Amino acid sequence: MKRGTQKTDREFHRRILMLEVSGIPGYLLVGLGLFGYFDDNPGALHPLLGDANMVAVILAVGGALMLINLGLVTRLIIERGRRQRAGA
Repeated sequence: MKRGTQKTDREFHRRILMLEVSGIPGYLLVGLGLFGYFDDNPGALHPLLGDANMVAVILAVGGALMLINLGLVTRLIIERGRRQRAGA
């Protein structure tokens, strides 16, 4: 493996890791929203989870954050594939 390839691979993995870490809030919001939607007494964890409208907002915001993160990761993976094909 060439030295430049190792550097780009390291950069790619660092960018993927940063994107995954930045996606954690979306995952947490979706998890809390699902807990609030399916649990019998979600208000015991937090009073906002007892409100069905707030649970819907939490799910929508978390889902949107996850979709944005998915788009960014997908774009990065496609870019890496193009670079590998161009270099090969």
